[in-house]
Amino acid sequence: MNRLVRRVAIPGAAAVVIATGGFAFMASNSVASSYAGQGTASISGYNVSHIHYTLKNQGGPVGNDLYVQSVTFTLNHPADANNIAAFIYNTVNTPARYGECVAGPGGTTSHPVFTCSHTGNMQQLTAASKLGVVAAQ
Repeated sequence: MNRLVRRVAIPGAAAVVIATGGFAFMASNSVASSYAGQGTASISGYNVSHIHYTLKNQGGPVGNDLYVQSVTFTLNHPADANNIAAFIYNTVNTPARYGECVAGPGGTTSHPVFTCSHTGNMQQLTAASKLGVVAAQ
């Protein structure tokens, strides 16, 4: 009988010791709380108002030497300047990107003012036909 008890008791005791040790290690781990989930919300556009263009003379003949250096406008909702770009299109629908945008003075939290400067070739004033603004919170 002693032999049978040893055959069963020793492996059983070893299993209990190993299991207890595993729980001890699990109890010492800590994980910060976090949030995860899924949801939906509508995406709506911004209203752009109070548009103002700053021009730059490139030194050419009068009438053909003015270019749009920057554009300033007001949005009807908050936005992040890093998520804004303005595009000034010419008469053949080729855009010039004005993507160096900064929040400007005179706005409010709910109606911010932004100024976007050229990031490459400026649009020639005589060829400018429309303004496009891309913005996100």
